[in-house]
This record gives sequence, C-alpha cells and structure tokens, in this order.
Amino acid sequence: MFFWEDAKPELAILTPYKGMVYMQWAANQERIIIPTRYTRIESTGHMIDRERNGLVDNVLNIKQYDELFYSADRAIEESMDNGVREIVFIDSDIVIPPDGILRLRYPRYPLVTGLYWERNLYHYASIRVFKDGKYYPISNDEIDKQGPYFFVDACGAGYLYVDAEIFKRVSRPWFVWGQESDESPSEDIYFSEKVWNEVGLKPMVDRFNVAKHIGPAEYGKEITWTSG
Repeated sequence: MFFWEDAKPELAILTPYKGMVYMQWAANQERIIIPTRYTRIESTGHMIDRERNGLVDNVLNIKQYDELFYSADRAIEESMDNGVREIVFIDSDIVIPPDGILRLRYPRYPLVTGLYWERNLYHYASIRVFKDGKYYPISNDEIDKQGPYFFVDACGAGYLYVDAEIFKRVSRPWFVWGQESDESPSEDIYFSEKVWNEVGLKPMVDRFNVAKHIGPAEYGKEITWTSG
C-alpha cells in the first residue's frame, strides 16, 4: 500500500540521488514553499532511462512516508499512476529560492525552467538555442536583454517544472543519454527536443527565478568559490 492512497499528491519533486547531498541543499529543501499535496521522489543513479542497457537498478523501495527511490523514468510513471499532475525536477546540487516552485507554476505554462549556471569549463547558463543543426548556449548579456519570461529551444532539467500531461503525450523513453559522439545530445536536450517534435512546446525561461549550482564552486554571473 502506498502512503498516498489516502491523500494522493498533486505535485512530485524529483531529485537524482547519488548517495550524498550537500548540507546547504538539504537545508534549502526544508525552506521551500510547497503549494499543494506533494511527494518527494529520489531516483537512483542518473536521471536517464538506461534500463534498456541493463544499467538501472530497478528496485522499488518506499522509504517511510515521503520518499520513492526508483529510476526517473519509472518514478515519473509511478507518480502519474497515483495522481500526480505536476513534476518539479531539482538536482541534489541546485539550491532554489524558497518561493521557486510557486514561481515556476505562476505562468501556468506546462514546461518552465529556472536559471542556473553549469558547473563546467565555460559556466554557461542552463538554456540553449538551436541554430545550423546544433544547440548553442546563450550569453549572460543576451539573457539580460530578455523579458521576465522567454522561450528557448532546450534547457537543463536541474531546475524544471513539467506538467505531467506532457509525459502522457510524449513517447518513451523520456530521457536518453546520447553516447554516439561528443556532440550527442544530453538527456536534457533529448527531452526538450522530443517535447518539441511530439507536442510542439518549447521551454519557457523564468529569467528572475535563479538558483545556485553548489559544489566546489557556485556558478552564476560571478563565480564564488566555496568549500563544498
């Protein structure tokens, strides 16, 4: 029996889980304003449907009253089967504003991303535009020229709101890691591309809903090194 059988959740928070989280992230989770009945979903391993390659540990484990450990693909499916209508992805190294989820829901659009900066050599923002057959990052200067909401061709799933209806309309697998070459799409871009091709929706960016990407450094317009 699932804990939600008596009061089914309307919103699920999904976090890829690798066995350790930052204290700053855990404290942030306690401060987030949750708008409705909800459940937390923590997917083991990577947020990619790899079961076709035999690389996902598909063991369902209900932990106490509030956590579901599973692969993301199965976790999403299980959530929708049990009444979830909205899913918010928050990576375990992304610290969001306390009202961040409320703000993602505010436009009443089915696919909305907040902004965070990637923890890589170039520190690009987590959004992309498609041009000449490739996905390109958007500079901070270009982002600053946009209004409070604007559309992009693809986005990361580290801080993302998705209406569950999208998963009902988009074919599976929802997340696949491109391994053919260095230019193969990430699982995030794969999902964005699939939503556009099958549903005709592009991600909307909430420009002022900015999250921190914590770890060895916090990346944004200014990089602040931490001891994380």
